[in-house]
Amino acid sequence: MKRKAQTLLLSLGVLVASTADAQYTQTLPEFNGVITSSTFSLLNVGTFTGTPTAGISFAQISGTFGNTQAQSSAAADLFLDGLLVGQCIFPASCINSGPTNWSFVFDASAYSRFADGQAQLTVMQTVDGRIRLGPTTLTIRSGVTSVVPEPSTYALMFSGLVAVGIVARRRKGGQQSL
Repeated sequence: MKRKAQTLLLSLGVLVASTADAQYTQTLPEFNGVITSSTFSLLNVGTFTGTPTAGISFAQISGTFGNTQAQSSAAADLFLDGLLVGQCIFPASCINSGPTNWSFVFDASAYSRFADGQAQLTVMQTVDGRIRLGPTTLTIRSGVTSVVPEPSTYALMFSGLVAVGIVARRRKGGQQSL
């Protein structure tokens, strides 16, 4: 009987166990774009490689407009695989002061951008000047989230434990009378 109770408790432990999320973090170095005027086109900042392709539970990208070479940046739009993730709009604080922090949290519908195992960061300048970005970090968590039983599961489990206790007590009481 003791062995059955141990097995039941071990089963309970498996029921509420959780699997820790795996975390992917990669940082692109500072970016110093070329000075352009009037002809603004997409510039490649860098590519995040080896990104998780499935089971993503959270994804965020963050960085700064401005870096160690200059505290400010020309106004620009940042894109990760074509999705707008950051903006410095003219006139803005990222132009004359800085560095200015920016971040973007992806919703579940955008996780498909990581399906090929990489994500390209590009920037589009929107006014004359030089785009300067600090290190840009992509963080992705993936894995199975904790399994937490519903209250009805706890009630069923508790009633099963009570039943096992009653049966054990009756067996023990029946053996003493022999």
